[in-house]
Amino acid sequence: NMVMKGSQYQRALKALPQLLKTPLSQELKCRALYLQGRSYYKLKKRSMAFKVLKVAIEVCAPIRHEDPPLALYIAGKTASSIDKDELSKTYFTKLFKEYSHRLSDDAAVFLVRHSLAQGKKGLKEAMEVVRSLPRLHPKGDLSSEAIMFVLIEALAQKRLDLASELTALSLQLSPKEFTFHDAGR
Repeated sequence: NMVMKGSQYQRALKALPQLLKTPLSQELKCRALYLQGRSYYKLKKRSMAFKVLKVAIEVCAPIRHEDPPLALYIAGKTASSIDKDELSKTYFTKLFKEYSHRLSDDAAVFLVRHSLAQGKKGLKEAMEVVRSLPRLHPKGDLSSEAIMFVLIEALAQKRLDLASELTALSLQLSPKEFTFHDAGR
């Protein structure tokens, strides 16, 4: 997946509709729809991005490669940005539960924050997400962050029982390798 500049997204949006009119394998159609949706997203045309990404998710569903989880992630972010939080939650839940992908734990952060925004009742829902992190995404770079959000809320609600459980959960995650970021760079 290459990084593109704004003008390249515009060029992609001119070229992709023509490509999508030709007979394509399901994998190429998936990729083209994902790129089209991502291009709209990057150009801040959120409703168009959402419309295309909904189709991309359907086309990409049976394919197991990089594009389906990417489409789910961007569709989730897009849905959230246009106030379709329940759809956003659906996409992030699918990414979190069904894919072992580098963005799956990022979806956990969204799900946790969405749950906690509901107030005291959201803590139970957030706990369900983080309890599955060590099993589903133990190496995720944001798994510990998702746990930390819930830990802060548990402490705010004086739920020391949950705070203790959350600390134990964080210890079940795979240790991170030392990086330059950890060294303060």
